[in-house]
Amino acid sequence: MSQLERKTKIMGNPNDNSEIQITKKVEEDFSKVSTAIGHLKKAAIDAYMCKVKGFKLEGGKYTDITPSTQVPGGIKSSITAPDAEGNNGGEGTRMGQPADMRSDFDAIRRKIDTAIDPWTKLPQIEPILAAANGFQSSASKVLFTSAMDAGGTLAQGNHMPGGLIGGQLENVERKISAMNSDMLTAFANTRLLPIKAVIQNLSYIPRLCCGALWAEAKVYQGAKATVLRVIKETTDRFNVIASAGTAPNMSVPMEILKQAIEAYSIVADATNAPATIAKTLKFALGAVTGVNEKIEKSERSEFDDAMNDFLSSFEDINKTVTAIENDLDASFTANYSSMDSNREAYDIKLSYDNFDPERTPQKDMLEIKRESVDKILDILYRGTETSGRSDSVTAKLSSSRADANAVDVYPVLEKPTNIGNGHVSRSLSELQRRYVKLVENLVWDIENAGKDLDLGVELIFSEDRESVKREWEPLRKRIQGGDPKDPWGNDIWEWDLG
Repeated sequence: MSQLERKTKIMGNPNDNSEIQITKKVEEDFSKVSTAIGHLKKAAIDAYMCKVKGFKLEGGKYTDITPSTQVPGGIKSSITAPDAEGNNGGEGTRMGQPADMRSDFDAIRRKIDTAIDPWTKLPQIEPILAAANGFQSSASKVLFTSAMDAGGTLAQGNHMPGGLIGGQLENVERKISAMNSDMLTAFANTRLLPIKAVIQNLSYIPRLCCGALWAEAKVYQGAKATVLRVIKETTDRFNVIASAGTAPNMSVPMEILKQAIEAYSIVADATNAPATIAKTLKFALGAVTGVNEKIEKSERSEFDDAMNDFLSSFEDINKTVTAIENDLDASFTANYSSMDSNREAYDIKLSYDNFDPERTPQKDMLEIKRESVDKILDILYRGTETSGRSDSVTAKLSSSRADANAVDVYPVLEKPTNIGNGHVSRSLSELQRRYVKLVENLVWDIENAGKDLDLGVELIFSEDRESVKREWEPLRKRIQGGDPKDPWGNDIWEWDLG
């Protein structure tokens, strides 16, 4: 299997919903977790009564007979057992006297609830995937490299709307080269090349966000599967203890990490981002190995030991989830910091170096083809009538911005604060916000660069140069002054959600 085939198989195909089907199965199983917890409580109380208190489980009661020389057949004790869901029970007689063990039963139930309750509130998988799809849609519209270079699902450019802006800009470069104009060459060097570089640098951000959400979906899909496995194995262990057998060692297979790392790192590798999580996540695999080895080496089979193993299992799962999310958070922070320290790679400040239509040689009038310039402007910011003006570079960028802006990662990743890293949503949103604001500025730059070119060409051909110059000068000053909006501002909670 080739590397591309391997990536596509892991990440899925845009036309293949197997990822959703797998998720629905896990979600369906996890929707029954309350029933599984009830069975666990029942098994734990059975084990406690049989192993610790010395009763036997007979039907719906715990019974015991204390030998007595005064009572033929011994003194009988009988305590009602919980129902199949682990509720009720605990009342009866002991040594001929009324007995109430409800507080013992409740203590066991509380211990289980305290450990497992946060894990019943894990994020739903489908909303996470839907949010990832929002970023994927955003990314598909700014794909810069060829379809086979982008990697994974995001490589399937032919299956996605929009995308491959690089091809449009290369088309503009070819049209400019064909005209052999000094002025247009200067435009390409001082306008087109910076725009091209910025789009290429920005295009990795929605891919990075998409990959992170895919990884999070895998993390919580795996966490849910692991939680169900821990409940089942602990239930089985308590049942064996209650029957006076030798309880098996409990293993906690961490069905959390491997797919999450693959899902994220493939996309991260494909983005050429300044910093990615692909390298820093590797250590977490070691954490899983350590967790499994620790639990599998346990030879304890008594009630207290089984309960302690159960409680420590959730601590170990949390450590694993936290390790992944800490790296996600660190990756976003690293990318954000890299952008802050390298602003010129993401935010254009158009210059007028070597681009001055007034100083254009007379031969340019013979080289410039107005029809070709109009096509350049259509590609850059006007769009074509047949597409409804939606096929220009600025239209695709604006659509990508809208898709990214529409994603709200907070509700889809919401979970109890004591599980994982509580800052992933915030750091992901900060990167998302930066992308939205930078693309807004970039669209402004491209539109004004196009208008600048349009007026510059008009200035060369116009018989009324002074009139055209009066339009061109204000535009020139406005571009030189830059965008009044500040994409690097820190007003994180005040950005436009429209």
